[in-house]
Amino acid sequence: QARFAQPSFIEGRTLGLLSASTEVRPLLYTDTQRDEPVIGFLQVATRAGIERPFFSHRLFVTPSLNWQAALPLDYRSLSTGDLSPVAETRLVDNLFIVYPELLARLDLRDDPLDPKRGFLLSNSLQVAVPTLGGNVEDLRIRPEARFYVTKRKLTLAVRVATGLLFPRNY
Repeated sequence: QARFAQPSFIEGRTLGLLSASTEVRPLLYTDTQRDEPVIGFLQVATRAGIERPFFSHRLFVTPSLNWQAALPLDYRSLSTGDLSPVAETRLVDNLFIVYPELLARLDLRDDPLDPKRGFLLSNSLQVAVPTLGGNVEDLRIRPEARFYVTKRKLTLAVRVATGLLFPRNY
């Protein structure tokens, strides 16, 4: 993974963001049957965006454009048993996901590095649309809340997060 952040991008308070990552991983499930082929993905992702603080660095808004490719890998020689040779067949199609994302974060903590009291609310909204070059169409919402309370040198930190995915063509 590589990340680049450019301070004072466009103007003094805006941060320019670029990132790229790659990852290879198999898909392993607890209900995988003996001699079942193991597949995985080579994932390549890029992101370009900006981050802008508002209200004395309490509200951060980060729009970005993201591109992700998930290319299936066939681990036929790796299985959970003795696998006989199988003819070449494609198990999963290539996935190309292009989506704009809007991340909003409201930070009312007393200290962002060592919070003792306050809260942080954030939400990520992603809309994958084929018109931008991908082959996936969906909507993802990921809200998160963090709360901090300190009593007698003991800090209680609570984090609540969820994610909602609404697929349209898969």
